[in-house]
Amino acid sequence: MDGTGFPGTAADLIDAAATGDDPLLATTARALDATGLDAALDDPVARYTVFAPADAAFDALPPGTVQRWLADPREELFGVLARHVVVPRLDADALAAGPAGLETLDDQPLVVTGTPARLVVDEEENAGVLCGNIETTNATVFVVDHVLLPDARR
Repeated sequence: MDGTGFPGTAADLIDAAATGDDPLLATTARALDATGLDAALDDPVARYTVFAPADAAFDALPPGTVQRWLADPREELFGVLARHVVVPRLDADALAAGPAGLETLDDQPLVVTGTPARLVVDEEENAGVLCGNIETTNATVFVVDHVLLPDARR
């Protein structure tokens, strides 16, 4: 997971990965827009670590879940997405070295374990990093293979 640079914000990167011939983050981009969290991820002075679920992660949820969340995004969807964003900005080396517990935007603990090349996000969800350590102007972004559900939604 070598860090690569992207010349925009985390929101710009997610938008870019949501378009094209093989979109990877189309559902994440749609969900961020629906909840208004895209504005937070577009803040050039903020410093975040973002665990963006790949489209396949959303597809693995029970049928109708994403549609239900998008119909009322300020309820469940906001909490689900907030679970994927951590302050401060950390790269793969820092995540692997600790601290063991991080705090998400929804004030819930999030544990990341493993090595810089093989991170596991949330031991209960066992989300693997598909690609990551992508540096934007305001965040380090990791694409994960599971949607991280808040404790109350599990």
